[in-house]
Amino acid sequence: MLKENSVYNIFKREFIEKKMRSAHSRFEAVREEDKKEFYKLLKDDFQKHIDEYEHDDVFINEVSFRSKLIFNTLLESRSYKEFLYAVKIYDSKKRISYFEKENSNRDKEIDYLRKSNNEILNSKGWRYTRIFRMPRIWLKSR
Repeated sequence: MLKENSVYNIFKREFIEKKMRSAHSRFEAVREEDKKEFYKLLKDDFQKHIDEYEHDDVFINEVSFRSKLIFNTLLESRSYKEFLYAVKIYDSKKRISYFEKENSNRDKEIDYLRKSNNEILNSKGWRYTRIFRMPRIWLKSR
């Protein structure tokens, strides 16, 4: 229907992304006893689109790596468990990478705060040491 109305080319990337991501999320939601059959159906559907996606600039250049991974892994895997594990491994590596980057940012922030703290504590400057003089000034005024 989308192809007949020439709307498909306008929303091609979004359509492909949605198809890949929803295929994976629905696959995870299917009951365990139905996964094998659902896997076969998905694999048959994806095999119908190999020629279409293999030479498609939108699929090659614009579709996310994860969506391409879902497509290729489903086609290359021998069982649904292999497919699920491959996608979970990718997602886990992505999460680890994110947290490593966050840790690195926190380390930089901690280093900056330590440096600032040392500058303040070792400074002889009037502005920085005012807070340390306040108790003495307050005691002298009593």
